Amino acid sequence: MRIVFMGTPEYVIAPCEALHKDPRWDLIAVLTPPARSKGRSKKLVDPPLARWAKEQDLLCLQPARLAGCKELAQLATLSCDLIVTAAYGQILDQECLSLPLFGVINIHPSKLPLYRGATPVQEAILQGDRSTAVSILHTTLQLDSGPVIITKDITIKDHQRADALLALLFNLSAPLLLKACQMIAENPNNPIGIPQDEQKASYCGKLNKQMGWLDFSSSAKDLYRRYRAFYPWPGSYTFLCKKRVIIEDMKPLASSHLKPFELAYNASTHVLCVGTRCNDLALISLKSEGKPSQSGQTYWHGLAHLHQKDHSLFFDTSPCR
Repeated sequence: MRIVFMGTPEYVIAPCEALHKDPRWDLIAVLTPPARSKGRSKKLVDPPLARWAKEQDLLCLQPARLAGCKELAQLATLSCDLIVTAAYGQILDQECLSLPLFGVINIHPSKLPLYRGATPVQEAILQGDRSTAVSILHTTLQLDSGPVIITKDITIKDHQRADALLALLFNLSAPLLLKACQMIAENPNNPIGIPQDEQKASYCGKLNKQMGWLDFSSSAKDLYRRYRAFYPWPGSYTFLCKKRVIIEDMKPLASSHLKPFELAYNASTHVLCVGTRCNDLALISLKSEGKPSQSGQTYWHGLAHLHQKDHSLFFDTSPCR
């Protein structure tokens, strides 16, 4: 079976590589977005999947926009049997869905029909779910709504962040994808998959940078969920004297000694804490504007000019910019 793989980030390499190494399948091309300029040098940098594909000497096509592009016409000449998508970042139209003999399948990191859309892992963490799944499904014109071919459930660990959970789910998707391909190959005239229950469907949207602001009038439990869900992007941040402070690592505490937004250092435990609506948060690693990452203790000592004995220090109560 001749297969085309469409994807972008680092974590989708695992299922793509599994296809490439399995002698049953012929990975004939990889589609991924074009290189983008990064850093002050504006040097063009390929997406992770593109770098991997080129290292394997695979045909790598990188259209900026899939609909109507010349690369789509090139795909039509490759006589592919199946297209696999995984965090590709573009919606496929009917022209693309009709290209392969057996259609298009997608790797989606949720227990469908829950959390259709762009950020299912982040949404599962935000909602405090104890479990999630990775699903292989048929792609249709309606977002993430096709019949589910195969799925695998996993437990979400208490301190698991979105980046680690995404990587785990896509690693687990590799053997599932191979099994799904085998099921499709064995049933060429009998479409497989279980229809989703539309009554149970839910959706999640894209993230934006403003979501990373920490409102310490919320509870420590909710803020810790946001930190885990938004790691590494958009990240978690606050402001002190109108200057952005990135919270790189934190953990919730089981006690409440501070007011919301209040910042204090516990000299006996060497822990920097901030108050919330319910229980305090320990700030383990922070990064101020124009400075390197610092431990909570080092950060606090750097604020000596702002705090005095018996004088409270508070993070800004609203985002400044």
